[in-house]
Amino acid sequence: MTCASLCLFDTLSCSMQVTRPEPIPLTCFMQERGENSYGGPMPQRTDFSAMACSIARSWDVIGEPWTPLILRDLVVGLHRFDQLTTDLGIAPNVLTTRLETLQSAGVIERRPYSDGGRTRHDYHLTDMGMDLVPVVVALTNWGDRWLSAETPPAVFRHLGCGDAPITATVSCSSCGQSLTAEGLEVQRGPGSRRGPGTQIIGDALHQPS
Repeated sequence: MTCASLCLFDTLSCSMQVTRPEPIPLTCFMQERGENSYGGPMPQRTDFSAMACSIARSWDVIGEPWTPLILRDLVVGLHRFDQLTTDLGIAPNVLTTRLETLQSAGVIERRPYSDGGRTRHDYHLTDMGMDLVPVVVALTNWGDRWLSAETPPAVFRHLGCGDAPITATVSCSSCGQSLTAEGLEVQRGPGSRRGPGTQIIGDALHQPS
């Protein structure tokens, strides 16, 4: 091979070198999946509590990932921190955040107990939290009916009337009849106002008679 050929070969080799792309940090994929660097959910960005909607305000407290399952476990009787982490497989820092949110909202309370001479705290539903028990039952019934491909994983029974599994129903407080979408009319309430999350829904609400 001549000197000119060698020079040409070197030139082509240099021009054909491939630059390796920089590896994409794992955190980028986790952020796309809505996770932080610890594998937990990203902080909620929207303040639903500021919306003029009781569903939005409720969701601001109980709608974060893991929170409904925490409420389920508290209803069943798992009250200690280690019980919750073991059952759910949730990261301790995420569980701590969820419990603090529920406690600051008044849904749960901490109660001290003795553990080998050390004082620890477990978690219990308050009266406000107890009002969510029918919601947990109704959500379970809905999942059993529409999302379960097998027999129900858990069954609720009413201790006051027998052993038959119960189905949560919503009834009219005046006549006692079960409520359906066809039998409802949603009226504008005194707290209705336009804003994020409620820009035009007020126009669809019926005016009080």
